[in-house]
Amino acid sequence: MPTTGRRPILLRRALASVLAQLLRPREILVIVDAAEDAGPDVAAQTAGLPCTVLAVGDSRGAGAARNHGARVARAHHLCFLDDDDVWKPGYLVAVFADGPAFDLALTAFEKHNRDGVRPEKVPPETLDAGVFLVANPGLRGSNLVVTRELFWAAGGFSESLPSFNDMDFGLRLVAAQPRRYRRILTPLVEYHAHDGERLSRRGAQAIPPGLEGFLQLHGPRMDHRQEAAFRTRAIDLWGVDPWAPAALERRLQQALAAGTIAAHFPGLLHAAETALIEETCCSDTDVDARQAFIDRLCEAFERDGAAPRLRSLRIVVITTDTAGSVAALLASLQRALERSRWRASAGGPIVELLFVRNDRDPEIDDEHGATLRTWADPRIVVAEVHVPRSSRPLSLCEARAFAFRAACERGWEPSPDAPVWSLDEDFRFEVLVPSVERGFRRVAGGALLHRLELLALGYGPSGIDALVGGNSGAAPVPALGLLRRQLFDLTSTPAPGVQTSERGRRLAAWLRRRDPYYDLTTDRGEELWMPLRAAWWRESDEWVWDEVVDRLMLGLPVTRPALPSLDGMPPTAWGHLDAATVAGGNTVLFTPRVLRADAFVQVRWGSVRSRRGDTTWCINCRKSGAMIARASIPLLHDRAPRRGAPARETTVRDAVADALGVGLYETLGALGRADQEATSRGAGRRLAAVIENLAAATAQLEAPETPFPPEPRSRLLAFLRDVAGALKGLRLDEIETSDPQDQERSSPMVAGRMADECDEPLRA
Repeated sequence: MPTTGRRPILLRRALASVLAQLLRPREILVIVDAAEDAGPDVAAQTAGLPCTVLAVGDSRGAGAARNHGARVARAHHLCFLDDDDVWKPGYLVAVFADGPAFDLALTAFEKHNRDGVRPEKVPPETLDAGVFLVANPGLRGSNLVVTRELFWAAGGFSESLPSFNDMDFGLRLVAAQPRRYRRILTPLVEYHAHDGERLSRRGAQAIPPGLEGFLQLHGPRMDHRQEAAFRTRAIDLWGVDPWAPAALERRLQQALAAGTIAAHFPGLLHAAETALIEETCCSDTDVDARQAFIDRLCEAFERDGAAPRLRSLRIVVITTDTAGSVAALLASLQRALERSRWRASAGGPIVELLFVRNDRDPEIDDEHGATLRTWADPRIVVAEVHVPRSSRPLSLCEARAFAFRAACERGWEPSPDAPVWSLDEDFRFEVLVPSVERGFRRVAGGALLHRLELLALGYGPSGIDALVGGNSGAAPVPALGLLRRQLFDLTSTPAPGVQTSERGRRLAAWLRRRDPYYDLTTDRGEELWMPLRAAWWRESDEWVWDEVVDRLMLGLPVTRPALPSLDGMPPTAWGHLDAATVAGGNTVLFTPRVLRADAFVQVRWGSVRSRRGDTTWCINCRKSGAMIARASIPLLHDRAPRRGAPARETTVRDAVADALGVGLYETLGALGRADQEATSRGAGRRLAAVIENLAAATAQLEAPETPFPPEPRSRLLAFLRDVAGALKGLRLDEIETSDPQDQERSSPMVAGRMADECDEPLRA
């Protein structure tokens, strides 16, 4: 029984509960965790009671006191009791009811405080390190009975941790592998949460250093979900944020001093990146400080060079008539390499890109060719494969299948340490982060490549075949789903700008919604209003209403772009590794079983081919047993309009293509196969929802109190009415379905015939 001698009444109560046991212990040792001269005081406090008082010699903490008692004790089993807790009379009888043939016993306990008594925790059914990493599953200094052999095999209690001793000792016990574990479900121990001195009390001085010490010892064993859960618990129970800037800086310096930066890097990077996304109530200066910490952390990790690394990184990129896209993607990759220092010390190439040339526009095709021919950065090797000109442009679904076959022909075989990354041409190695001063900011580089590497090496070997990476910036599908949300923001306030604290509160609420940027719902919840007026897509931040209208007409975000969502508990910027059902143009492949061209399926209605081919790939791969998970690798999606096509025609075709894709993947998910009739019904429902959404958006703009300027409003209203009129007359029947096993459907010859029809007018 450790004690400081400063609460004699509680000490005598604890001793009385030991003496009242129906099965009496062989000896009772009271260990004084205080200066040598405190021993006589404790001896006086326990006068007349059959116990031995021993002094540690100075104040070294509860762990040192327990270890001292364990060294002196003579019995085979050691029992522990804190001096402010109580054993019920039948405690030891219940522990030893089936005899002494056990290594470890844990008993349920109940919590006593000013509000009364309630059951607190039941010991875990099995001893698992994962639960002790996040929280204490039911091991305290008062409900533990353990053999001397196991106690010392586990190394005893930590004497360096001022708190979190119980969780640390639980991990030590798991590592020592007790063979005979006894679990008592009756709450026979009283844990007293009084207002006096307690290690677990909110505000206790021992909590912050104990918490940081625990992370220093065990943080490298946590995955990003466990880190986030640990942090949430620390904030909720003790009001201590282990991801605060000063705390992260201390942990970085400790890791550098101990030479353990490689082990601590994943946890520190995840903490810093999540905190960066959460900087919704702070200034841009604070955001810059978070990013500067990430830069220093990455540089330190790269200097260390001790951690396992990717053997290679291969990226497949499809081009489809976006001017400047190849040069912009390569330039952003260069900036990311320079800022993050990823593989800076590696000799020779560190990234290999295969560009699938699918441009129909001759001028853009020539521009992309010139960029690739003159590329000279030795770190980034570029190659290209050409879709036959007569077949361009393949639809994205067909182009994905073409690209996957091209990767196979090059001998690219994905593995966790040599992943194949499938990207669209309009992704950039940048991240969009919240900014209360400017709304949102583009951060060049960041640590996206480090994040990808850690996710690949951490989860690829666990059986995950692919990760769907998400994005920031533009939504993945430009089919009017953004419009109503954006107009709700634009028509809900008479003037740009709100107070910083209010802006931050709304951003924080928004980030915790599962799909905050793309849906067709009519939810007008107050917490969703996002009146941010800086033009994050422009370097000048200038807000120009005509440009805002142009973006809305093209399905591009204005007020609320895509961001890494922090939905769920606990929030984590690296995602939750949920099973993916919807995929996008940012997918990382870990095994050959998902490098399947035949898994892409599309349907055709007249000259329009369905979007969301990635989702059909995801469904078909999962149907064959592949594990595909969501994670967050939020490259900036810098989507730009294709030149030449009128906005109205592009928007109508995108809406129809999206409806066809939704109808198809819903049918695949429900029936396990493509079905023309079911796909037609699903596409019709989706198109009806889009039309309803357009009507609601039109009503918002027509409201007399709207602050939208007259001329841009008139132009947007005319556009919405025109699009709605075109969509209302469409009947999505006579859909042609392609079979996932039909390789020729996505062959260049068939794709070419379909591409020749792409300029046909939509038919009602």
